[in-house]
Amino acid sequence: MLITDRVVTILAHHPDIIVPVKQVWRDLQVAGIATALPLEDFVGLLEDDPRIEFMDDLDFSDGDPEAAMAMEALGFVSGPRAKLVSRELTAAHIARMLETSTQNLVDALKEAWNLRPDDDPETDLELLLAIDAAEELRRSVHEALTDEPETEQPGSSGAES
Repeated sequence: MLITDRVVTILAHHPDIIVPVKQVWRDLQVAGIATALPLEDFVGLLEDDPRIEFMDDLDFSDGDPEAAMAMEALGFVSGPRAKLVSRELTAAHIARMLETSTQNLVDALKEAWNLRPDDDPETDLELLLAIDAAEELRRSVHEALTDEPETEQPGSSGAES
C-alpha cells in the first residue's frame, strides 16, 4: 500500500475531518511506515495527491521550539492541516471540533496550573483568570451548540439544599 493510500485511509476514519499533517506523519512513523521520510517530504507527497486538500497552517509556538514542544505535549500540534476532498465538512463536525478545542484549552490551562512556579502570585492570578475565562468560553460554546441551553430551573438558587 502506498503511503498516500494509507493517509487517505487514516483521514477517512479520523474522528476529526481536518487533521494536523504532523500528527498523521508521527502516527505513520510509530507504525513503522515512512520512518525515513522527513516531514517536509511527507507534506510534499500529500500535496501532490488530488484526494487530499490542505488547510491553513496553525502555529501554537510563536516560533519558539520549546513552546512548540510544550504545546504539542498538550495536544496542540502546529503546522498544516489536511482533509479528504471527498469528506464534507458539516456544521455538526465544526461544532464537535469547537467543543473539543475549548475542552482542550481548559485541560491545557489546568495542566499549566499544576506546573506553575511556586510562590508566584502574579502567575497564579493570571492562570486562575485564564482558567475561568476558558471555562466560560467552553460553557458558551456548549450552550450555543445545543438545542436547549443549560439554565437553572425556576425557583432554584443554583445551590443544593
